[in-house]
Amino acid sequence: MESIINPESDFISELLSENIMQRIITEFNQILTPLCKIQESAWQKEEKKWKPSKCALKTYKFVSEKRLQSVQPITLEDIKDFFSPSETANVNFFEKNKVLYLPPLKKDAEFVPIFSLCCNLRKEQSIAKFRVMLVTLDKDDDTKLNGIGFRMETPEGMSENANANEDNNDNIHNFHHAQLIQQFSPKQFPDRLQTESPSWFPESQPAFPLSADCPVTLFLCLIRTLYGGKHLKEICRSMMSGIEPYRNKLKQLMGEKQS
Repeated sequence: MESIINPESDFISELLSENIMQRIITEFNQILTPLCKIQESAWQKEEKKWKPSKCALKTYKFVSEKRLQSVQPITLEDIKDFFSPSETANVNFFEKNKVLYLPPLKKDAEFVPIFSLCCNLRKEQSIAKFRVMLVTLDKDDDTKLNGIGFRMETPEGMSENANANEDNNDNIHNFHHAQLIQQFSPKQFPDRLQTESPSWFPESQPAFPLSADCPVTLFLCLIRTLYGGKHLKEICRSMMSGIEPYRNKLKQLMGEKQS
């Protein structure tokens, strides 16, 4: 007699995985939509609540009009196209010539935070890579950008030949992590934003472990890194309620009290 299909079958597992991926795609839509609105409010309309400092605004105009003139700020229509539930959500902002200008920083307010995303949320293990540059015009030379960059990534996994018990280069970044970067664009793309950061900056190590367990909590880690807990809560208020479980999950991973 044939056994009855149990919940652990490949079909059920695939269905559950599909639902998880669809939820992550939906959450990215809900995260990026309000940030896109804040981008317009802060950097384009200069509205009071999010208005950047004079120094940051001057840097933004320099970057957007000269250094990144061919790269446009992401729009609400872009987000709908990139993260529609019916799409595969295999997105690379650089391929689309898009960036997101994140909200102005509360401290170190002279810097402009510029964000790019590369993700594939339809793989068995969702992949997400975020790149951020914090840039500001040099005080003595307003044609030169100073700044620092970093990237945050989901686990890179191991090669087929790697032994899970071995400590080797195949799995050295097989965890959610952050690393320094020398320039905004990845190596396979043209150099679209280079700062005066030292050329000797290491880009492979150190890799800082992050309290994240999926692409959504990784993104919330990025917001927390830049704005702290209080400002993260303020930014999350503008997001859909579906993001709250992820924020609580991040608190749990960080050992904090959940709301």
